[in-house]
Amino acid sequence: MFKKITVLALLVIGSLSACSSNTSASATSKFPSNYAEMKAHAQGFTVGDAPVARTVFIYFDTQCPHCSQTWDAMKPFSSKLKVIWVPVGLLNGLSAPQGAVLLASTAPLLSMEAHETSMRANRGGIDTGSVKDADISKIKRNTQLFMDMGFEGVPVMIYADRAGTSHEIVGSKSTAELIKLLEVTP
Repeated sequence: MFKKITVLALLVIGSLSACSSNTSASATSKFPSNYAEMKAHAQGFTVGDAPVARTVFIYFDTQCPHCSQTWDAMKPFSSKLKVIWVPVGLLNGLSAPQGAVLLASTAPLLSMEAHETSMRANRGGIDTGSVKDADISKIKRNTQLFMDMGFEGVPVMIYADRAGTSHEIVGSKSTAELIKLLEVTP
């Protein structure tokens, strides 16, 4: 019995190792310095409909509780920033299919809210019955880009400050912390 519990605990710890509660922020960037290059390679869905000059990329896994916290913390900024949510498949077998469903959705904001509601109710997230191989391939490309940039855990937020200097935030932050880091008020 002890052996089964130990194996189960190691599996859970291993699956969460890519999900980071680390809350570091760094001015030294591992990502492409050209946002056009980032836009060309990362495939995500956009939250924020206001015409804004600043874009923030957030790499996330649908199964990551820290990514869920970031989703909630970023909501107040939807009228001030263009936020591109880039799904990756790191944590388990549902990550890539759920990310693919979100990318293929005609209403990704509503789909993401439904997903988060399901996750909070411990129901596993959005249904993946309609996922297509072509959409899963997009998540695989996002995941490879994420790993090529040297990241290991999600969420990762990539943005440029008002002076144009690139930054990254690894791990979740509160809305109050994001106000300071992103130099914007909700």
